[in-house]
Amino acid sequence: MADVRDLRETDHAAVGAVALACEQTGPVSASDPRYLAHVRSRGRIAVREESGSVVGYGGVVDMRGTSFLTDLFVAPAARGAGHGGALLEVLWGGGATRATSSSQDPRALAAYARFGATPRWPLVRLRLTGAPVVPQVPVVHDAVTPGDAGWTLDLDGTETVRVLAGPGEVAATAVVRRDGDRWTVLRATTPDPRGLAVLVADLRRRAGADGDVDIAVPGPHPGFADLLGAGARIVDVDLWCATPDAVDLVDPTHELPSPALA
Repeated sequence: MADVRDLRETDHAAVGAVALACEQTGPVSASDPRYLAHVRSRGRIAVREESGSVVGYGGVVDMRGTSFLTDLFVAPAARGAGHGGALLEVLWGGGATRATSSSQDPRALAAYARFGATPRWPLVRLRLTGAPVVPQVPVVHDAVTPGDAGWTLDLDGTETVRVLAGPGEVAATAVVRRDGDRWTVLRATTPDPRGLAVLVADLRRRAGADGDVDIAVPGPHPGFADLLGAGARIVDVDLWCATPDAVDLVDPTHELPSPALA
């Protein structure tokens, strides 16, 4: 017997095991109870239970009137039995405006398309090695204030970085996380798209020769080609999927969304 129900505190370990089996690890994933609590506080997390065991989970949050799907994962051994579709029916079945960041898995893309969320543009995951590059304009690092660059999840090791284009003028704002020699851009806004290259140059310098920088950049962003020219490697590609009335949730020419939390 299979059922979809809301997440319980006692489900955290089981959901974490499904996340691990789906290679979803780190603080911005269901492997971390703080992430689960954050999504629950802003929306809903549902689990798919079969014969008393959790075989899948999904989450949604409200983003300015859009139902944003943060997660939808089914344990590999349980795939192909309709569990993902059952979760989507509960999470997205209300006829809301919808969006999500999807892998290129044909089954996932087909499922989202059935709810009207079709691919709009690629979200390209890039990695750059550390390098002694010097930013051409001032870059300031500060403690994170909730809402900086649209980021709301409380994580250890985060900083807010601002690229200054002039007095009182900010070219880019990003919330970044440092884990050893790796710097990850969690979310960013770039009023001046040229600020993206400066932001990455600053992080590469801080990462050092043995470190690297991870960043997810929308394909339409004007700074995307500049990062490739600076030696960025493409490590993965997601697809931003949305219903027609949700296409302005993120401006891919000026924003870098978080794949998990928009």
